Amino acid sequence: MTRAPYQQQLLTDQLIQAAYEGKLTAVKQAITNGAHVNAHDSRSGFTALHGAASHGRKEILVTLLEAGANPNAPDNSSYTPMHWAAWKKHEEACKILLTAGADLTLKGGLTKEHLEHVEARAAERLKPVLRLRRKLIDAMMGSEAMKVLDSTGDTPIDRARKDYGHGDHGAKGNEALAYYLQSVADNPSLRPTPDEVGLDMGKRTTAIAALEATIKPAIGQFTTAYIAATSKSGQAIS
Repeated sequence: MTRAPYQQQLLTDQLIQAAYEGKLTAVKQAITNGAHVNAHDSRSGFTALHGAASHGRKEILVTLLEAGANPNAPDNSSYTPMHWAAWKKHEEACKILLTAGADLTLKGGLTKEHLEHVEARAAERLKPVLRLRRKLIDAMMGSEAMKVLDSTGDTPIDRARKDYGHGDHGAKGNEALAYYLQSVADNPSLRPTPDEVGLDMGKRTTAIAALEATIKPAIGQFTTAYIAATSKSGQAIS
């Protein structure tokens, strides 16, 4: 069924809001109605998974992941759902995201130095690449190609450890959670099993396979644009 853009945006807004507020039934209904689980909020860049992760909504996390949500999707500041779950110290949410393939090495937070670096090294020729980056991160899991333009900042482990004692997002550091996440990063066999967190990976595999089949043209376009841009500068963006 083809929907008008405003109708699809309405579904997206409903899904993200329901996930943020912990309304499981509304989340399921939005997905059934055709909401895209990897769609971003136009202001924050949040996906529904970001909203659920930041508030520790375990059942909603499982529902979204089974529907094909990408645990490594960034918001407008390059923070993933895992960054938010770790920041807010939601250990069970962290475990669910780890089971689904959350990357503990991704860095978030656009620093002044990063922006200056991109401006000086990339300039106009990399704008098409930057636009494509968001589309690819939404759809792919753990691709090395997508990490070439990552910003420099905190990993989820950093955010679990730090003490953010200011504003509405204030949170005390949690060394125990940081230690656990670092242990998983050092030894992937320590990731929780799907049975432990109630995640049906069979459903998720089907959803991801269908999603990946739709982005092959975008992958080729990204690769071509990136090679062309970096060959002009003589070196890859780091």
